[in-house]
Amino acid sequence: DANPTYLRWSELGDPATWTTTTNYQPLGQEDGEPLEDACTWERGMFVGKRNSIWYVTGYGPDTFGFNIVPGGGVAPGRTLVSTPRGVIAIGRERVYAFTGGGFEPISRPIETSYGMTGTYMTGAYIDNRVYICDQGSGTIWSYDLDSNAWATESYLVAADGPAGVYSRYGYLIGGTKVGGTDANTSSLF
Repeated sequence: DANPTYLRWSELGDPATWTTTTNYQPLGQEDGEPLEDACTWERGMFVGKRNSIWYVTGYGPDTFGFNIVPGGGVAPGRTLVSTPRGVIAIGRERVYAFTGGGFEPISRPIETSYGMTGTYMTGAYIDNRVYICDQGSGTIWSYDLDSNAWATESYLVAADGPAGVYSRYGYLIGGTKVGGTDANTSSLF
């Protein structure tokens, strides 16, 4: 919490050892925005902040490169989604796709319904679709990578919707917003 812009790493080859006095790199320290999420794609790692996304490459501390990627930004939560075709960045008000040179907005068809209303958002990739969930409303937006088409699923009562979506072992999983005797703790889609 004291250094929210620091990207930290363990000793290489020893994930249980963390040297916090040396193994870190501030990313955009001047903006003060915390790091929100990270994902790997191909031979590098993307690290997202509210108004920027960074690309980290290299084989060790001596060769690490930290570069800001044009466009994009992410919401708090699991909001960088790696797909076989690139990375999707889930922002507070827009969704972006990595095009090779930068992140470009792709959420124009859903911009009247899209947006973060809660405290975080989540994303998951499965079967050539990216699923995005707003924790506040429980709304799920899905983006088909083949057709570039969007679909939206919402609930009449926000508490009935999921608080997040995740993919695991070929399943899309949604965690419910409200638990209790009549509610499951998770559901498969």
